[in-house]
Amino acid sequence: MIRHIVAWDYKEGVSDEENTQTINKLSDLFSTIKKKFKDKIKELNLHVSDSSLSSDRAIILNSLFTDKETLKAYIIDPDHIKVTELVNKTLINRVCLDYLEN
Repeated sequence: MIRHIVAWDYKEGVSDEENTQTINKLSDLFSTIKKKFKDKIKELNLHVSDSSLSSDRAIILNSLFTDKETLKAYIIDPDHIKVTELVNKTLINRVCLDYLEN
């Protein structure tokens, strides 16, 4: 299993309403992707941080893939490309961590 974690911040000057729209669009896209990959993606969860806590990023994607090949297929999937395009327009400071999980 491959754990794939990605985190971002909101761009400055973007309204709360626009940020909420971004989260909703991302949630929809990730839901579509999870259905498409069925049993190959075990987890694909988007979380928004609580700004009153000590988070370093505003949004996190926590996902679990059955193998490296599935992660590679996910990265080039057309719906993931849409995610990337949306993120590049609306979010900043991407941090990613991939690791093997038993």
